[in-house]
Amino acid sequence: MSNARQLLEERFARGEISAAEYQERLSVLNNLSGGQVPPHRVVGFGQAIALALKNYVNFSGRSSRAAHWYFVLATVLLGMVTGTIDGNNYGYYWGAPQPVSNVTSLLLLLPSLGLAVRRLHDVNRSGWWLLLIPTVIGIIPLLFWLCQQGDRFTN
Repeated sequence: MSNARQLLEERFARGEISAAEYQERLSVLNNLSGGQVPPHRVVGFGQAIALALKNYVNFSGRSSRAAHWYFVLATVLLGMVTGTIDGNNYGYYWGAPQPVSNVTSLLLLLPSLGLAVRRLHDVNRSGWWLLLIPTVIGIIPLLFWLCQQGDRFTN
């Protein structure tokens, strides 16, 4: 018996999930072969960006690992572009104004936070764990959780 199936049966036996939810999750497990990702969890680069911006203030639900890291990649690439624009317009010296980068960062703040909270929900963690970011040591468990494979089930 697989580990996921055993955990599912234990949760059902303890009464943590209903019979309907047990059947739904069992059917998902039966349909998955070889650890495949369910079709509703597969996103491409463009779709991940669109989902993050569409759900920019949605702090509930889940977000797949691919959706999170594609958006992080897009944010880094956009930061490089806006940094280059600011550098070309205002110079590459310490203290140079960076209005384009600052506005872009502010615009992407809420979508990034919402996506990170949904990603933590996917690995069964509370979004409040993001408050560990100001502590330098807190970044390590956050990165570990953000890189973990999420729960295969829907909410």
